[in-house]
Amino acid sequence: MTRQLLRYLTQEHAAIGAFLELLDREAAALSGGDFAAMPALVERKAQLVEQIALLDRQREMEQV
Repeated sequence: MTRQLLRYLTQEHAAIGAFLELLDREAAALSGGDFAAMPALVERKAQLVEQIALLDRQREMEQV
């Protein structure tokens, strides 16, 4: 495993962890009726999805 691949995996793991935490926050906001928090949570979720997808592509390219 190359250092670069390890770096991508570490970053991807961290981004997925952040995404899972965000899903918990989103669920808490929904169940608590805090709908005002939703736009910021949805925006951050979209950012994390893009970041995870980019890291996935980079990791895949490193493995070729």
